[in-house]
Amino acid sequence: MVRGNKIQGPVPRPPPSILDYSFSNNSFSGEISATFCNPPYVYALDLSFNNLSGMLPQCLFDKVNNLNILNLEQNFFRGTIPETLTNESKLRMINLGHNALQGTLPRSLTNHTMLEFLNLGDNQISDTFPFWLGALNNLQVLILRSNKFFGVVGSPATGFEFSTLRIIDIANNGFTGILPSKYFQKWNGMRNFDVDHFSYMAQNTTLVKKGVSMEFSFASQQIYNYQLTLVNKGVNMDYKKIPKVLAAIDLSSNKFEGEIPESITTLKNLLFLNLSNNFLSGHIPLGIENLSARIIGFFEQQAFRKYSTGALPAHLIGPIPQGKQFATFENNSYKDNLRLCGKPLSKLCGNAGELPPSPSTGEDDQGSGGFSSYVLWMVVAIGYASGRAVGVVAGQRFTASKHEWFVETFGRRQQNRRRIGRRGQRV
Repeated sequence: MVRGNKIQGPVPRPPPSILDYSFSNNSFSGEISATFCNPPYVYALDLSFNNLSGMLPQCLFDKVNNLNILNLEQNFFRGTIPETLTNESKLRMINLGHNALQGTLPRSLTNHTMLEFLNLGDNQISDTFPFWLGALNNLQVLILRSNKFFGVVGSPATGFEFSTLRIIDIANNGFTGILPSKYFQKWNGMRNFDVDHFSYMAQNTTLVKKGVSMEFSFASQQIYNYQLTLVNKGVNMDYKKIPKVLAAIDLSSNKFEGEIPESITTLKNLLFLNLSNNFLSGHIPLGIENLSARIIGFFEQQAFRKYSTGALPAHLIGPIPQGKQFATFENNSYKDNLRLCGKPLSKLCGNAGELPPSPSTGEDDQGSGGFSSYVLWMVVAIGYASGRAVGVVAGQRFTASKHEWFVETFGRRQQNRRRIGRRGQRV
Protein backbone atom coordinates (compact mmCIF):
# COMPACT_ATOMS: atom_id res chain seq x y z
CA MET A 1 0.00 0.00 0.00
CA VAL A 2 1.24 3.45 -0.97
CA ARG A 3 -1.78 5.59 -0.22
CA GLY A 4 -2.12 9.30 0.42
CA ASN A 5 1.12 10.64 -1.02
CA LYS A 6 2.00 12.87 -3.98
CA ILE A 7 3.74 10.29 -6.13
CA GLN A 8 3.70 11.18 -9.84
CA GLY A 9 4.43 9.40 -13.08
CA PRO A 10 3.05 6.10 -14.40
CA VAL A 11 1.64 3.70 -11.86
CA PRO A 12 4.07 0.80 -11.20
CA ARG A 13 3.16 -2.61 -12.48
CA PRO A 14 2.10 -4.96 -9.68
CA PRO A 15 4.53 -7.75 -8.79
CA PRO A 16 3.22 -11.31 -9.23
CA SER A 17 3.07 -12.04 -5.50
CA ILE A 18 1.06 -8.94 -4.48
CA LEU A 19 -2.18 -9.40 -2.51
CA ASP A 20 -3.44 -5.84 -2.01
CA TYR A 21 -2.45 -3.25 -4.61
CA SER A 22 -3.60 0.10 -3.19
CA PHE A 23 -2.03 3.25 -4.65
CA SER A 24 -4.98 5.56 -4.04
CA ASN A 25 -4.80 9.30 -3.36
CA ASN A 26 -1.64 10.02 -5.30
CA SER A 27 -0.86 11.82 -8.57
CA PHE A 28 -0.21 8.89 -10.88
CA SER A 29 -1.00 9.54 -14.54
CA GLY A 30 -1.14 7.66 -17.82
CA GLU A 31 -2.99 4.47 -18.67
CA ILE A 32 -3.18 1.10 -16.95
CA SER A 33 -2.32 -1.91 -19.03
CA ALA A 34 -3.49 -5.51 -19.12
CA THR A 35 -0.53 -6.46 -16.93
CA PHE A 36 -2.65 -5.39 -13.95
CA CYS A 37 -4.78 -8.47 -14.57
CA ASN A 38 -1.89 -10.92 -14.31
CA PRO A 39 -1.04 -11.21 -10.58
CA PRO A 40 -2.84 -14.40 -9.48
CA TYR A 41 -3.35 -13.50 -5.82
CA VAL A 42 -4.33 -9.82 -5.85
CA TYR A 43 -7.75 -9.41 -4.26
CA ALA A 44 -7.95 -5.58 -4.19
CA LEU A 45 -6.92 -3.15 -6.93
CA ASP A 46 -7.40 0.40 -5.65
CA LEU A 47 -6.11 3.20 -7.88
CA SER A 48 -8.75 5.72 -6.87
CA PHE A 49 -8.13 9.48 -6.66
CA ASN A 50 -5.32 9.72 -9.18
CA ASN A 51 -4.95 11.22 -12.68
CA LEU A 52 -5.16 8.01 -14.68
CA SER A 53 -6.75 8.06 -18.12
CA GLY A 54 -7.40 5.93 -21.17
CA MET A 55 -9.75 2.99 -21.60
CA LEU A 56 -10.59 0.41 -18.97
CA PRO A 57 -8.79 -2.89 -19.65
CA GLN A 58 -11.25 -5.60 -20.68
CA CYS A 59 -9.45 -8.20 -18.60
CA LEU A 60 -10.31 -6.44 -15.32
CA PHE A 61 -13.91 -7.50 -15.85
CA ASP A 62 -13.45 -10.70 -17.77
CA LYS A 63 -10.49 -12.64 -16.42
CA VAL A 64 -11.10 -15.31 -13.80
CA ASN A 65 -8.90 -14.40 -10.84
CA ASN A 66 -9.09 -13.57 -7.14
CA LEU A 67 -10.02 -9.91 -7.65
CA ASN A 68 -12.71 -8.92 -5.12
CA ILE A 69 -12.27 -5.14 -5.09
CA LEU A 70 -11.94 -2.88 -8.15
CA ASN A 71 -11.79 0.80 -7.19
CA LEU A 72 -10.88 3.26 -9.95
CA GLU A 73 -12.92 6.18 -8.64
CA GLN A 74 -11.95 9.80 -9.33
CA ASN A 75 -9.75 9.44 -12.40
CA PHE A 76 -10.16 10.33 -16.08
CA PHE A 77 -11.03 7.00 -17.66
CA ARG A 78 -13.08 7.30 -20.84
CA GLY A 79 -14.95 5.05 -23.22
CA THR A 80 -17.48 2.42 -22.27
CA ILE A 81 -17.61 -0.13 -19.48
CA PRO A 82 -16.25 -3.41 -20.87
CA GLU A 83 -18.48 -6.42 -21.32
CA THR A 84 -18.11 -9.28 -18.85
CA LEU A 85 -17.95 -12.61 -20.61
CA THR A 86 -17.43 -14.88 -17.64
CA ASN A 87 -19.88 -15.85 -14.92
CA GLU A 88 -17.11 -16.84 -12.53
CA SER A 89 -16.36 -13.32 -11.33
CA LYS A 90 -15.44 -12.86 -7.67
CA LEU A 91 -15.86 -9.09 -7.72
CA ARG A 92 -17.83 -7.79 -4.74
CA MET A 93 -17.12 -4.10 -5.29
CA ILE A 94 -16.91 -2.11 -8.53
CA ASN A 95 -16.31 1.62 -8.08
CA LEU A 96 -15.93 3.59 -11.31
CA GLY A 97 -17.42 6.85 -10.04
CA HIS A 98 -16.12 10.29 -11.05
CA ASN A 99 -14.66 9.43 -14.44
CA ALA A 100 -15.67 10.21 -18.03
CA LEU A 101 -17.30 6.92 -18.99
CA GLN A 102 -19.95 7.01 -21.69
CA GLY A 103 -22.37 4.76 -23.54
CA THR A 104 -24.86 2.38 -22.00
CA LEU A 105 -24.45 -0.13 -19.18
CA PRO A 106 -23.51 -3.62 -20.38
CA ARG A 107 -26.09 -6.13 -19.20
CA SER A 108 -23.23 -8.52 -18.63
CA LEU A 109 -22.69 -6.70 -15.33
CA THR A 110 -25.15 -9.25 -13.97
CA ASN A 111 -22.43 -11.87 -14.45
CA HIS A 112 -20.81 -10.43 -11.31
CA THR A 113 -23.18 -12.46 -9.20
CA MET A 114 -21.30 -11.78 -5.94
CA LEU A 115 -21.43 -7.99 -6.38
CA GLU A 116 -22.38 -6.01 -3.25
CA PHE A 117 -21.32 -2.47 -4.13
CA LEU A 118 -21.66 -0.76 -7.54
CA ASN A 119 -20.76 2.93 -7.97
CA LEU A 120 -21.04 4.39 -11.48
CA GLY A 121 -21.91 7.91 -10.37
CA ASP A 122 -20.60 11.13 -11.89
CA ASN A 123 -19.95 9.87 -15.39
CA GLN A 124 -21.64 10.46 -18.75
CA ILE A 125 -23.58 7.21 -19.04
CA SER A 126 -26.80 7.50 -21.04
CA ASP A 127 -29.31 4.71 -20.50
CA THR A 128 -32.66 3.82 -19.02
CA PHE A 129 -32.99 2.57 -15.45
CA PRO A 130 -31.03 -0.73 -15.21
CA PHE A 131 -33.84 -2.80 -13.69
CA TRP A 132 -31.97 -5.95 -14.65
CA LEU A 133 -29.38 -5.24 -11.93
CA GLY A 134 -32.15 -6.25 -9.54
CA ALA A 135 -31.24 -9.84 -10.30
CA LEU A 136 -28.03 -9.45 -8.27
CA ASN A 137 -29.07 -11.07 -5.02
CA ASN A 138 -26.15 -9.60 -3.01
CA LEU A 139 -26.29 -6.00 -4.27
CA GLN A 140 -26.60 -3.62 -1.31
CA VAL A 141 -25.29 -0.29 -2.67
CA LEU A 142 -26.18 1.18 -6.08
CA ILE A 143 -24.87 4.64 -7.04
CA LEU A 144 -25.87 6.07 -10.45
CA ARG A 145 -26.04 9.77 -9.58
CA SER A 146 -25.03 12.57 -11.97
CA ASN A 147 -25.20 10.74 -15.28
CA LYS A 148 -27.59 10.95 -18.22
CA PHE A 149 -30.08 8.26 -17.26
CA PHE A 150 -33.62 8.90 -18.44
CA GLY A 151 -37.13 7.49 -18.61
CA VAL A 152 -39.42 5.96 -16.01
CA VAL A 153 -38.15 3.67 -13.26
CA GLY A 154 -41.30 1.59 -13.42
CA SER A 155 -42.16 -1.47 -11.36
CA PRO A 156 -39.98 -4.47 -10.55
CA ALA A 157 -40.39 -7.68 -12.48
CA THR A 158 -40.29 -10.97 -10.62
CA GLY A 159 -36.70 -11.80 -9.74
CA PHE A 160 -35.50 -8.22 -10.30
CA GLU A 161 -36.64 -6.55 -7.08
CA PHE A 162 -33.29 -5.38 -5.58
CA SER A 163 -34.45 -7.19 -2.47
CA THR A 164 -31.14 -6.74 -0.59
CA LEU A 165 -30.63 -3.09 -1.58
CA ARG A 166 -29.99 -0.71 1.35
CA ILE A 167 -28.49 2.36 -0.34
CA ILE A 168 -29.60 3.75 -3.71
CA ASP A 169 -28.56 7.10 -5.19
CA ILE A 170 -29.90 7.97 -8.65
CA ALA A 171 -29.95 11.74 -8.11
CA ASN A 172 -29.25 14.33 -10.78
CA ASN A 173 -30.41 12.40 -13.82
CA GLY A 174 -33.43 12.67 -16.11
CA PHE A 175 -35.77 10.07 -14.62
CA THR A 176 -39.46 10.80 -15.15
CA GLY A 177 -42.86 9.50 -14.11
CA ILE A 178 -44.12 8.77 -10.62
CA LEU A 179 -41.94 7.60 -7.75
CA PRO A 180 -41.24 3.84 -7.84
CA SER A 181 -43.73 2.82 -5.15
CA LYS A 182 -43.65 -0.87 -6.11
CA TYR A 183 -39.89 -0.95 -5.56
CA PHE A 184 -40.35 0.61 -2.12
CA GLN A 185 -42.52 -2.38 -1.24
CA LYS A 186 -39.77 -4.83 -2.22
CA TRP A 187 -36.69 -3.21 -0.67
CA ASN A 188 -36.58 -5.45 2.37
CA GLY A 189 -32.93 -4.60 2.92
CA MET A 190 -34.17 -1.26 4.26
CA ARG A 191 -36.45 -2.99 6.73
CA ASN A 192 -34.63 -5.98 8.07
CA PHE A 193 -31.33 -5.57 9.88
CA ASP A 194 -30.20 -5.83 13.44
CA VAL A 195 -29.33 -2.44 14.95
CA ASP A 196 -28.10 -4.13 18.13
CA HIS A 197 -25.11 -5.73 16.40
CA PHE A 198 -23.20 -2.80 14.94
CA SER A 199 -20.71 -3.42 12.14
CA TYR A 200 -19.43 -1.88 8.93
CA MET A 201 -19.69 -2.89 5.29
CA ALA A 202 -16.40 -4.51 4.37
CA GLN A 203 -14.94 -7.31 2.33
CA ASN A 204 -13.30 -9.85 4.59
CA THR A 205 -11.26 -12.31 2.54
CA THR A 206 -8.94 -15.16 3.48
CA LEU A 207 -6.39 -15.76 0.75
CA VAL A 208 -4.29 -18.89 0.56
CA LYS A 209 -1.01 -18.47 -1.29
CA LYS A 210 0.97 -21.53 -2.33
CA GLY A 211 4.73 -21.63 -2.57
CA VAL A 212 6.64 -22.29 -5.77
CA SER A 213 7.37 -25.91 -4.84
CA MET A 214 3.67 -26.43 -3.90
CA GLU A 215 4.93 -27.91 -0.60
CA PHE A 216 3.93 -25.00 1.58
CA SER A 217 1.30 -22.27 1.70
CA PHE A 218 0.14 -19.48 3.95
CA ALA A 219 -3.19 -17.78 4.58
CA SER A 220 -3.69 -14.03 4.70
CA GLN A 221 -6.71 -12.28 6.18
CA GLN A 222 -7.62 -9.19 4.12
CA ILE A 223 -10.21 -6.57 5.14
CA TYR A 224 -11.29 -3.77 2.80
CA ASN A 225 -13.81 -1.23 4.15
CA TYR A 226 -16.34 0.16 1.66
CA GLN A 227 -16.63 3.95 1.47
CA LEU A 228 -19.47 6.20 0.41
CA THR A 229 -20.35 9.87 -0.08
CA LEU A 230 -23.94 11.09 0.25
CA VAL A 231 -24.89 14.64 -0.70
CA ASN A 232 -27.32 16.68 1.39
CA LYS A 233 -28.11 20.30 0.52
CA GLY A 234 -24.86 20.57 -1.42
CA VAL A 235 -22.74 19.24 1.46
CA ASN A 236 -20.83 15.99 1.04
CA MET A 237 -21.27 13.51 3.86
CA ASP A 238 -18.26 11.19 3.69
CA TYR A 239 -18.49 7.74 5.21
CA LYS A 240 -14.98 6.32 5.48
CA LYS A 241 -16.76 3.26 6.82
CA ILE A 242 -20.37 2.46 5.98
CA PRO A 243 -22.45 1.27 8.95
CA LYS A 244 -24.55 -1.75 8.04
CA VAL A 245 -27.52 -0.01 9.65
CA LEU A 246 -27.36 2.84 7.12
CA ALA A 247 -30.34 2.78 4.75
CA ALA A 248 -30.53 5.65 2.25
CA ILE A 249 -32.55 6.76 -0.78
CA ASP A 250 -31.60 9.75 -2.93
CA LEU A 251 -33.92 10.40 -5.89
CA SER A 252 -33.37 14.16 -5.96
CA SER A 253 -32.90 16.42 -8.99
CA ASN A 254 -34.88 14.36 -11.46
CA LYS A 255 -38.31 14.89 -13.04
CA PHE A 256 -40.47 12.68 -10.84
CA GLU A 257 -44.10 13.74 -10.57
CA GLY A 258 -47.14 13.02 -8.43
CA GLU A 259 -47.49 12.31 -4.74
CA ILE A 260 -45.13 10.65 -2.32
CA PRO A 261 -46.49 7.09 -2.05
CA GLU A 262 -47.50 5.62 1.27
CA SER A 263 -45.26 2.62 0.57
CA ILE A 264 -42.16 4.68 1.35
CA THR A 265 -43.33 4.95 4.96
CA THR A 266 -42.95 1.18 5.35
CA LEU A 267 -39.16 1.45 5.12
CA LYS A 268 -38.87 1.72 8.88
CA ASN A 269 -35.08 1.73 9.06
CA LEU A 270 -34.57 4.49 6.47
CA LEU A 271 -31.99 7.01 7.71
CA PHE A 272 -31.52 9.21 4.65
CA LEU A 273 -34.26 10.26 2.23
CA ASN A 274 -33.81 12.94 -0.43
CA LEU A 275 -36.62 13.66 -2.90
CA SER A 276 -35.78 17.31 -3.44
CA ASN A 277 -35.83 19.16 -6.76
CA ASN A 278 -38.50 17.13 -8.50
CA PHE A 279 -42.08 17.98 -9.48
CA LEU A 280 -43.85 16.25 -6.60
CA SER A 281 -47.14 17.51 -5.23
CA GLY A 282 -50.05 16.56 -3.02
CA HIS A 283 -50.28 15.28 0.52
CA ILE A 284 -47.43 14.46 2.87
CA PRO A 285 -47.90 10.81 3.93
CA LEU A 286 -48.82 10.89 7.59
CA GLY A 287 -46.77 7.75 8.24
CA ILE A 288 -43.55 9.53 7.31
CA GLU A 289 -43.23 10.60 10.94
CA ASN A 290 -42.71 6.94 11.85
CA LEU A 291 -39.66 6.42 9.66
CA SER A 292 -37.42 7.06 12.64
CA ALA A 293 -37.41 7.86 16.31
CA ARG A 294 -37.25 11.64 16.26
CA ILE A 295 -37.49 14.60 13.90
CA ILE A 296 -35.19 17.44 14.90
CA GLY A 297 -34.73 19.57 11.82
CA PHE A 298 -36.26 22.24 9.63
CA PHE A 299 -39.06 22.50 7.10
CA GLU A 300 -38.78 24.81 4.12
CA GLN A 301 -40.98 25.23 1.02
CA GLN A 302 -40.86 27.66 -1.88
CA ALA A 303 -43.62 28.69 -4.22
CA PHE A 304 -43.02 26.86 -7.49
CA ARG A 305 -40.68 25.31 -10.00
CA LYS A 306 -41.22 25.97 -13.69
CA TYR A 307 -41.65 23.52 -16.51
CA SER A 308 -40.52 24.64 -19.94
CA THR A 309 -44.19 25.15 -20.79
CA GLY A 310 -45.25 26.98 -17.64
CA ALA A 311 -45.40 26.79 -13.87
CA LEU A 312 -46.48 23.89 -11.73
CA PRO A 313 -48.19 24.89 -8.46
CA ALA A 314 -46.11 23.79 -5.49
CA HIS A 315 -48.67 24.12 -2.75
CA LEU A 316 -48.85 21.21 -0.38
CA ILE A 317 -52.31 20.19 0.74
CA GLY A 318 -53.97 18.50 3.65
CA PRO A 319 -53.08 17.99 7.30
CA ILE A 320 -49.52 18.26 8.56
CA PRO A 321 -48.26 15.01 10.12
CA GLN A 322 -48.45 15.30 13.89
CA GLY A 323 -45.78 14.63 16.46
CA LYS A 324 -43.52 16.54 18.78
CA GLN A 325 -41.06 17.21 15.99
CA PHE A 326 -43.46 18.66 13.41
CA ALA A 327 -45.07 20.70 16.16
CA THR A 328 -41.77 22.50 16.84
CA PHE A 329 -41.83 24.17 13.42
CA GLU A 330 -43.16 27.73 13.45
CA ASN A 331 -46.02 28.90 11.25
CA ASN A 332 -43.73 30.67 8.79
CA SER A 333 -41.93 27.39 8.13
CA TYR A 334 -44.99 26.43 6.02
CA LYS A 335 -45.41 29.72 4.16
CA ASP A 336 -46.73 29.61 0.59
CA ASN A 337 -48.59 26.39 1.36
CA LEU A 338 -52.01 27.85 2.03
CA ARG A 339 -53.83 24.53 1.76
CA LEU A 340 -52.00 22.92 4.65
CA CYS A 341 -53.82 22.73 7.95
CA GLY A 342 -53.42 21.50 11.51
CA LYS A 343 -50.82 22.12 14.18
CA PRO A 344 -48.54 24.05 14.41
CA LEU A 345 -50.51 26.28 12.00
CA SER A 346 -53.27 28.43 13.42
CA LYS A 347 -55.49 27.14 10.59
CA LEU A 348 -57.44 24.08 11.69
CA CYS A 349 -58.44 21.34 9.30
CA GLY A 350 -62.00 21.40 7.99
CA ASN A 351 -63.35 18.63 10.17
CA ALA A 352 -62.17 16.23 12.80
CA GLY A 353 -61.92 13.45 10.26
CA GLU A 354 -59.16 15.32 8.47
CA LEU A 355 -56.98 15.66 11.52
CA PRO A 356 -54.00 13.30 11.58
CA PRO A 357 -53.74 10.83 14.44
CA SER A 358 -51.91 11.77 17.59
CA PRO A 359 -48.40 10.32 17.88
CA SER A 360 -47.53 7.44 20.11
CA THR A 361 -46.03 8.30 23.47
CA GLY A 362 -44.14 5.04 23.63
CA GLU A 363 -40.49 4.16 23.33
CA ASP A 364 -39.88 6.06 20.11
CA ASP A 365 -40.58 9.40 21.73
CA GLN A 366 -37.74 9.15 24.17
CA GLY A 367 -37.63 5.84 25.92
CA SER A 368 -36.75 5.05 29.46
CA GLY A 369 -33.08 5.58 28.78
CA GLY A 370 -33.52 9.13 27.48
CA PHE A 371 -31.07 10.82 25.14
CA SER A 372 -28.04 9.46 26.99
CA SER A 373 -28.82 5.97 25.65
CA TYR A 374 -28.99 6.81 21.96
CA VAL A 375 -27.41 8.64 19.08
CA LEU A 376 -30.19 9.97 16.86
CA TRP A 377 -29.63 10.80 13.22
CA MET A 378 -31.49 10.91 9.93
CA VAL A 379 -31.51 13.25 6.99
CA VAL A 380 -34.64 13.63 4.92
CA ALA A 381 -35.02 16.13 2.10
CA ILE A 382 -38.41 16.06 0.41
CA GLY A 383 -38.82 18.31 -2.62
CA TYR A 384 -42.21 18.92 -4.10
CA ALA A 385 -42.68 21.09 -7.18
CA SER A 386 -40.29 23.67 -5.84
CA GLY A 387 -36.82 24.72 -6.77
CA ARG A 388 -35.68 23.83 -3.27
CA ALA A 389 -36.11 21.06 -0.81
CA VAL A 390 -38.59 20.42 1.88
CA GLY A 391 -36.12 19.26 4.48
CA VAL A 392 -36.61 17.20 7.57
CA VAL A 393 -33.87 15.85 9.77
CA ALA A 394 -34.88 12.88 11.83
CA GLY A 395 -33.35 10.24 14.05
CA GLN A 396 -32.72 6.52 14.28
CA ARG A 397 -31.59 4.79 17.43
CA PHE A 398 -28.12 3.39 17.91
CA THR A 399 -26.51 2.30 21.13
CA ALA A 400 -24.25 5.01 22.50
CA SER A 401 -21.27 2.67 22.52
CA LYS A 402 -21.51 2.37 18.72
CA HIS A 403 -21.34 6.02 17.72
CA GLU A 404 -17.77 5.99 16.38
CA TRP A 405 -19.02 6.20 12.80
CA PHE A 406 -21.12 9.26 13.65
CA VAL A 407 -18.14 11.13 15.06
CA GLU A 408 -15.90 10.02 12.22
CA THR A 409 -18.41 11.03 9.54
CA PHE A 410 -19.71 14.31 10.86
CA GLY A 411 -17.27 15.52 13.50
CA ARG A 412 -14.52 16.26 11.00
CA ARG A 413 -16.44 18.70 8.91
CA GLN A 414 -16.71 22.22 10.28
CA GLN A 415 -19.02 23.17 7.47
CA ASN A 416 -21.43 20.43 8.43
CA ARG A 417 -21.30 21.49 12.06
CA ARG A 418 -22.18 25.07 11.14
CA ARG A 419 -25.14 23.86 9.12
CA ILE A 420 -26.28 21.62 11.93
CA GLY A 421 -25.97 24.51 14.36
CA ARG A 422 -28.11 26.77 12.20
CA ARG A 423 -30.83 24.15 12.00
CA GLY A 424 -30.95 23.68 15.73
CA GLN A 425 -30.48 19.93 15.62
CA ARG A 426 -30.05 17.85 18.74
CA VAL A 427 -28.48 14.50 19.45
